[in-house]
Amino acid sequence: MSSADEITNAELRAGVARLGLVQRCKPAWVVPLGVTAYRQALRRPGARIGRQSEDIGGRPVWLLPNPSGRVAAYSTADLVELYAQLRRGSDCASENNSSTARRQAGVRRLTIPAPLRPFSR
Repeated sequence: MSSADEITNAELRAGVARLGLVQRCKPAWVVPLGVTAYRQALRRPGARIGRQSEDIGGRPVWLLPNPSGRVAAYSTADLVELYAQLRRGSDCASENNSSTARRQAGVRRLTIPAPLRPFSR
């Protein structure tokens, strides 16, 4: 297993192709763990923790920090609060998650190639 600092930008971007499985599985949310990896893989240098302004595979995206013990930037209490924010955000979104509501909120869809779809629901 590689640590995050051993993964190249090219490897991160190659992994984006696997996000096509989101269209098949249709999870309630896509929740990447790791801000730096997300920024590099999706070329979103300004991405911040929380709800993102675009969808992946038609599903809303909520970015969270990597909870690994190697990443000491967030305490357990911080992580609990960030996950609680996701829960609160998902509760609100599930009540009003139509494509019209997403458009009105300024949420764009991010098109991801879908050659790999290894997961099913």
